[in-house]
Amino acid sequence: TSCEATDSPLITETSHIPSGYMGLDIGPRTIELYRKFISQSKSVVWNGPMGVFEIPTYATGSFSIAKEMGDGTQEGLLSSSIIGGGASADA
Repeated sequence: TSCEATDSPLITETSHIPSGYMGLDIGPRTIELYRKFISQSKSVVWNGPMGVFEIPTYATGSFSIAKEMGDGTQEGLLSSSIIGGGASADA
C-alpha cells in the first residue's frame, strides 16, 4: 500500500480501515467532533497533524483543526492554544 493523492479518498463511517487502504486523514465526523471539543475548551494543546497534509487530498483534517484553533484564539474563546511540533505548525 502506498500513500498517493487521489481525487476521491475513501471515507469510512467507522474506525475500520479496509484491507489495502491506509488512514491518511481524519474524516468529516471526526473533524466535527474535534471542533466541538475545541469550542468547549479554554486551552488546547495540539501536537501532530491530523493526516498527511503535504498531499492536498489528505490535508482537510489538519487545516480544519488549525483554522478552528486559530479562530478560537482570535475570538478570545481559547485563552491559550499551543501547537507543538514542526509539522503541526507547518499545517
